[in-house]
Amino acid sequence: MVNCLNISSSQEGLAGKLSNFTHWQEGFTCLGRRFYCMEALLQGIKFENAAMRNRVFEMKKGDAAKKMGSRHGHWQHRQILYLGETRVSRHDNEYQKFLDEAFTALYGVSGFQEALQDSWGWHLVHRIGEWDPKYTVLTEAEFCSRLEYLRAHKSLQGYTYR
Repeated sequence: MVNCLNISSSQEGLAGKLSNFTHWQEGFTCLGRRFYCMEALLQGIKFENAAMRNRVFEMKKGDAAKKMGSRHGHWQHRQILYLGETRVSRHDNEYQKFLDEAFTALYGVSGFQEALQDSWGWHLVHRIGEWDPKYTVLTEAEFCSRLEYLRAHKSLQGYTYR
C-alpha cells in the first residue's frame, strides 16, 4: 500500500507547507517579480486588467488571493490567462512551460525545498483539487506531478538554489 500525503492548507506539517497558500518570507521570482505564495501567482493570472492582476500578485496570503481569483470567472469562459502582458490559452503548451517555471522558482525557496525533500516516501495528492483544466488554473495532476518531479530530479542532480 502506498502512503499518500494529502496537500492542503488546512493541514499542519508537510501537507500544509506544500500548499500553494503557504506564505514564504523570502519569496520567489517569476514573471519578473517577487511572489510570497504560489496562490497569488496562480490567481493573479486570471485577470486581464493589469492593475487587478498586480493587486492579486502582491498578496501574501493564499486565502485572500484565492478569494479574489474565485470572483473572477471570466477566464473560464475564454480559457485565456495572462502571463504578464502575454495572453495564453489554458490548454497551450506555453502555459505548461509557465507552470514548470513557476514551480521551479518556488523550489528555490529553502523552506519549500526542505519540505518537499522531507516528503520522500509519500505519494503526493491534493484531494480537494479539481481534475478538469476547464475549471481550474492548476489541476491536481499538474500540481502533484510537478512537485514529485522536482522532488526526484532536482535532488538527484544535487540541485542548489543560488
